Amino acid sequence: MGTYKVTIIRNSIDVVVARTIAREMVKRAGFGVIDQAQIATAINNLTHGFFLHTKAGTVKLRTVVKDGNHGIEMLCENAGVNIDAISKYICNRYTWSTKTDHIDADQNGEFQICSQNEAGTSIRYCKWLAS
Repeated sequence: MGTYKVTIIRNSIDVVVARTIAREMVKRAGFGVIDQAQIATAINNLTHGFFLHTKAGTVKLRTVVKDGNHGIEMLCENAGVNIDAISKYICNRYTWSTKTDHIDADQNGEFQICSQNEAGTSIRYCKWLAS
């Protein structure tokens, strides 16, 4: 697994930085231009929703390998913000259910939201390179 590239999200410029880093990483990982655009857009939207409702946090991006499959992983984290606003924004945008601990996966990607009321929220998104 690759080393995380960390962006601290404090303003909308940081959202753009995270999106740009993601696009560069997926290009180097071998994703095609359509996947590059989709992943950059997904990371932009997830990060923007996270920023809108938390005002601060971190976005960690890295390349990953699992069972011989290569991909990119994004992990958004914050401390002490309730999951409700964040999960409703993201799940409404992507039509996923709004469970507090939610995992959605298919052969090309994984999405997970975890929250503990006072501890914070973690959103993990992983997209796999099609073999």
